[in-house]
Amino acid sequence: MLLSIKSLIHPSPSSLKMTLILIFILSFLILSLTCFSKVLIALQALKQALGLNEILPQSLIWVFTILLSLLMMMPVFQKISMDQKDQALITSTLLNQKIDPHELPQYQVIQSKIQPVFLHFMAQNTNQEIKEKIKQSSITKHLNQPESQTQSLLLDIFIFLISEIQNGFLLALWILLPFLLIDIMIAQIISIFAIQINQTILAIPIKIALFLAIDGWVLISEKLILSYQV
Repeated sequence: MLLSIKSLIHPSPSSLKMTLILIFILSFLILSLTCFSKVLIALQALKQALGLNEILPQSLIWVFTILLSLLMMMPVFQKISMDQKDQALITSTLLNQKIDPHELPQYQVIQSKIQPVFLHFMAQNTNQEIKEKIKQSSITKHLNQPESQTQSLLLDIFIFLISEIQNGFLLALWILLPFLLIDIMIAQIISIFAIQINQTILAIPIKIALFLAIDGWVLISEKLILSYQV
């Protein structure tokens, strides 16, 4: 126990390097293999639609995105079954302790325990129309043949990410268009009655009141959560 605490406080260069690599891998997984991208696009669109660029801090958008993404991905994470041996292996790597040479390497733990779960999640939530178009496009012609396992995995991640971004844009349109109509109506009212007031000052309270009246946070969260198969 004392050795573990010392390893955390004063990590060795190899342990620090491994930790940084794992952080990079984790960031890559969050951005490309989860619902994070679509949730972020949707919330950024909501912020723009309500005109809250100066009121709603970006840090709050990131926190809400991370929490909602974790909530949505929790059923997927629960499918990852790692026994005590696998957990001890990863912990030993982080703390730079000695690892039994008969243990599986770290990448094999990821490959055998984590990769199948995320591959299933991606397959369930990838737009098949986009997948077919990319498979038939010139993109695949530039790839080396025969197709390797790593290349196939990267292509699946690429297709899933494009699918997520497109779905995020569609959801952004669903959010933006109603508030755009409100802006047009308010602009027309100001023009007809020659009201000497800034359109933004008048529009923001009306849009916020409407958003709260229809339980906007619940609607958007429900729309995002129900858009995934886990």
